Amino acid sequence: MAKEQTWHITIDGADHKVTYVRHGLRSGTSALFVDEEEGKLFRPRDGYVDEAITVGDKECRFVMRGYTADVAVDGVFVDSGKKYKPIAELPTWYRVVTVVCLVLYFFVWRTQMWTAIILAGIVWLCSDCVAHSDSMPLKVKKTRYLLIPLIALIGSILVKILL
Repeated sequence: MAKEQTWHITIDGADHKVTYVRHGLRSGTSALFVDEEEGKLFRPRDGYVDEAITVGDKECRFVMRGYTADVAVDGVFVDSGKKYKPIAELPTWYRVVTVVCLVLYFFVWRTQMWTAIILAGIVWLCSDCVAHSDSMPLKVKKTRYLLIPLIALIGSILVKILL
């Protein structure tokens, strides 16, 4: 079942209609239509999208954070009225470090697999929250993103040694 959300935007005296259609589950392909023209297809990555769209003669932003969609015109979101701030992306190698740590949890806790699964899930969720935070400066975000899995790994090794 498709979910649809519509915004009515006035740019230079002309009314425009922006429609977002999400097909099926959260991970499914979605489409964005501007003035009912052919839609732009995309797949949200972990519920986050930040795409440039042209409405009339103006470049706007279609932003989805945590599967909540909004359109930013002139740096202000239409629905929420908040100021638009792009989410600073982390380099890919940061995610590689996190995945390596997650795999190492399974080696450390190989006899207690549930502990490794729970720890890996918590670390992944915490790291993902840091990665998608728009209120954190990039330098702080990078530090926290790397520290979360590394501290959990060091803590796991220490607990395993002491037990």
